[in-house]
Amino acid sequence: MRIGIVGLGYVGLTLGIVAADCGLEVFGTEINPAVKTALKNNRAHFHETGLNELIAEHNGKNFHCVENFPVDKKFDAFIITVGTPLRANTKTPNFDAISSAVKSIGAVYDGSQLVILRSTVSVGTTRKVVMPLLTEISGAENIFVAMCPERTLEGKAIHELKNLPQIISGNNAQAVDMARKIFEQITPNIVEAASLEEAELAKLYCNTYRDMN
Repeated sequence: MRIGIVGLGYVGLTLGIVAADCGLEVFGTEINPAVKTALKNNRAHFHETGLNELIAEHNGKNFHCVENFPVDKKFDAFIITVGTPLRANTKTPNFDAISSAVKSIGAVYDGSQLVILRSTVSVGTTRKVVMPLLTEISGAENIFVAMCPERTLEGKAIHELKNLPQIISGNNAQAVDMARKIFEQITPNIVEAASLEEAELAKLYCNTYRDMN
């Protein structure tokens, strides 16, 4: 399977490298020059146990950092991993980065591929923000969208991505099945949420639990 990851920060890079280590072909895009420079030198721009060794093993083979997704290759899924900060004046979510990330796949997205949101977002974002953008870009009547939140602990991401139960959800049954087929290649533990919103809320509960403890 071939996946594209938009954003190679902590969430995107750890997932991309682990996916490559599990046999998927991964293409990742990133706008931060420091991140791209680090990857050219076979290292991450942050510390994560075991990550640099896996980057060196898969960089240029199963894993590729690119400026744009190649239009001559067929992708099975795109994964959005960019952040969703709060606006300083109103404390409301700023969706600019997510909107830009979704628009960045326009040249290679036709509505048949699964698009996975992995970011921490307010409940309803996947359905009310991401899906309308994808419909507009593709012109497709039926699209496939999933919310599959990242929940790894910094410093243990490599281990947890392969062992921590992965929550999946989708806007329809086929989207859920597509998400399952991707993540079951990475971890044997899959938990299906009843809706996109339930998966979004589960991520917020996990963050709140960790923050409180």
